[in-house]
Amino acid sequence: MGLYGGIWYDPGTLPDPTPCELARGLVVAPDVLKQLAAAAPGAPIMWDHTAMNAIEMSEPGGERAAAAAHPLRVGTVEAAWIDANGVARAVWSIFSQYSRVAELVQRKKIGGLSATHVVGTNRFVELSLTSSPARPGCDIEKYVTDVAEYIRMHPPW
Repeated sequence: MGLYGGIWYDPGTLPDPTPCELARGLVVAPDVLKQLAAAAPGAPIMWDHTAMNAIEMSEPGGERAAAAAHPLRVGTVEAAWIDANGVARAVWSIFSQYSRVAELVQRKKIGGLSATHVVGTNRFVELSLTSSPARPGCDIEKYVTDVAEYIRMHPPW
């Protein structure tokens, strides 16, 4: 099991939110972002949003369970927080049976993160490893040896 750290939302790379952007969910208000970060630990790590069909077909409130049950779940969010700059960060693990995925991450062949949440709620559904994140600045930063180490490098707000 490897641990990795990265950014899943960077408000500094996004315009000030308009009501339309907030409604679409790509731009998230700071108070909602804090709630999402608090809800993220335990969320599934997916390969490039492979569980989207299952998520969309699930009952309201069952989105995360649908993603977690998907056969291409590759890991779990271990910790998530908002750092002192307002950037949403996470540390996650990749399951040992997905060593090829870990290798792609380590070689920077896949370097982005994309978070899925239920718009209008604080329900964090999944975090995807992707080569094309929907939001700019959402990058896998590094392999980490310890969750606490990465949190110390980027202290919470």
